[in-house]
Amino acid sequence: MPDDPSGGYAASIGALRWLVTLYRRDQSPADDLALAETLVPLATVWANIQPSRPSTLYQSTQIDGPVTHMIDIRWQDYPATIDVVARSRMRPDGTGLRIELFRVRRSTEIGGRLRFIRMECELEHSRTTPDDGDGTRNALLTEPYDGAAAAPPGVNPL
Repeated sequence: MPDDPSGGYAASIGALRWLVTLYRRDQSPADDLALAETLVPLATVWANIQPSRPSTLYQSTQIDGPVTHMIDIRWQDYPATIDVVARSRMRPDGTGLRIELFRVRRSTEIGGRLRFIRMECELEHSRTTPDDGDGTRNALLTEPYDGAAAAPPGVNPL
C-alpha cells in the first residue's frame, strides 16, 4: 500500500532537482561478433535520485539483482522503453563532469495516479568526462568500452 493512499507524492514537486536524460539502449552486431551499443535519447526531465540499500533480501537470502538508487520522475507514457538514466554533475575539484549511468530494473507508477513514475535502478557506470554530450556518453558508456577516449588530461575516467 502506498504511503499516501490518495496517490499523492510524499515529497513535493520541488524534490525533482536533478536534470537527467532518459535513454533507450539499442544493440546491434559488431564487426568482431560482439555487440555494439548506442544510447538513443528519449527525453530530458527533472528527477529525484535517492540511494537505496544495495540488495533485496527475503529471510537473509538475496532474491533480486542489486538496486542501488530509486529515481522518481513525472509520469511519462513510455516507461517500458527507458533502459538507462544518465545524470551529469561537476566534480568537486572542477576537473570535469562526473557522468553516472543507471540501469533501470523496474518501473512503477506511484499510487497508480499517472503523476509520477518510480524507477528502481542500478548504478552501472560512473565516469569523468569533459562534457555531457550524447556523443561523449556513447563513446564512454556503451560497448565496446573506450574508457580513455574523452577523459580530461591527468584524470582517471574510471
